Amino acid sequence: LHSLPLSASVGAFGLSGIAAYVGFVERCNPQLGSIVVVNAAAGGVGHLVCQMAMFYRCVLIAFVGSDEKVNWLKTFIDAKFVYNYKTVDVGKLLDEIVPDGVDIFFDSVGGEFANKVMVRMKKGGRMCLCGTISDYNDTKSKKDSCVRADYGLAKRRGFIIRPLSALALRSRWPDLIPKVMELFCKGAMRYREQRYMGFENLPQALIDQLNGDTFGRVAVYASL
Repeated sequence: LHSLPLSASVGAFGLSGIAAYVGFVERCNPQLGSIVVVNAAAGGVGHLVCQMAMFYRCVLIAFVGSDEKVNWLKTFIDAKFVYNYKTVDVGKLLDEIVPDGVDIFFDSVGGEFANKVMVRMKKGGRMCLCGTISDYNDTKSKKDSCVRADYGLAKRRGFIIRPLSALALRSRWPDLIPKVMELFCKGAMRYREQRYMGFENLPQALIDQLNGDTFGRVAVYASL
């Protein structure tokens, strides 16, 4: 733990770590051999969820937004199935790799991507809805907007969607933080932080994050 930056207290052991732990471990109940799909897998929450999936000996299928991120995630956590969603057909790929369907889906993207995974969820599967990045920059009206996630698929296909708000769990943080720290102490988790120096770079940090140009947790440090 001594190798982690002080800012890990608001990242790995803060909002990101708690969101990953509650969303994946508590809400999705991973089991040995569970088929797990994670998108935004190189992000602040995503790269932690991926490592938790591997710790619980699940079959991890991770999606990121660039070939550079594919190479990084494979190296950083020794993951086998990591793909650039921009250069593959997500649906066809899942049909090839896991023809029997998906047990767990940790979704931070929403939109068309979510639909492609949800139609392949097993009955009794679990989906954690952590975010909908695909909608964040959507300035069009709902009528003209891009494809929206059809969450009604859960009822029709018989799987469970569990929304997540780590901030709503603030009263539990004193109990949850040690559980996340334990995974790091066991060597099951690593943490990456992308730093920006100076609060004047806050806008650029946000732009880079929403454009998918960042790795791991984004942290902006005050210039001293």
